[in-house]
Amino acid sequence: MKTHVAIWRVMGIGLLAVAATSFSQNPASADNQKESATEFAKVTDEDIAKMPSFYYFDYPYDPLPGKRLWLRIDKQFWVERYPNGLESRFRIIGRSAVNGIDGTVVVKISGNPEKTGTDNQGGLQAFIPDRDSKEPEHRYRNLARGDKEWVSLGEMKCVH
Repeated sequence: MKTHVAIWRVMGIGLLAVAATSFSQNPASADNQKESATEFAKVTDEDIAKMPSFYYFDYPYDPLPGKRLWLRIDKQFWVERYPNGLESRFRIIGRSAVNGIDGTVVVKISGNPEKTGTDNQGGLQAFIPDRDSKEPEHRYRNLARGDKEWVSLGEMKCVH
């Protein structure tokens, strides 16, 4: 329980910054969003109830190795918080199944591309399995560099 409280305290600091940021500003082009969203099912309120609201995974690679905290802000947005406090925002674009696991697909729409190594134009997608998934693996693909397959970045821990 102490671990959960400490994580939420850390996340609380980031939430202040996120709350001060307007979600209406979307640097990702509308065309890229439409193209990447066409292969996914629409997200319903029932789907939202299946999604985790928080988790983390351990990221061993550059840039910025360490704990990556993920927090669902509302029905449309997620925030990824890096070990140094840097944050990226992701927009929910739809539902899919990867390796038979149901989940939600999000696309990166903001964050420092020089520090994160990924664009904000719809190239980076993440797959977030449902809360009760038997294989809670955070997956990604980078369409900007030609990825087609989903790759696991690590086991989702402290899933709520």
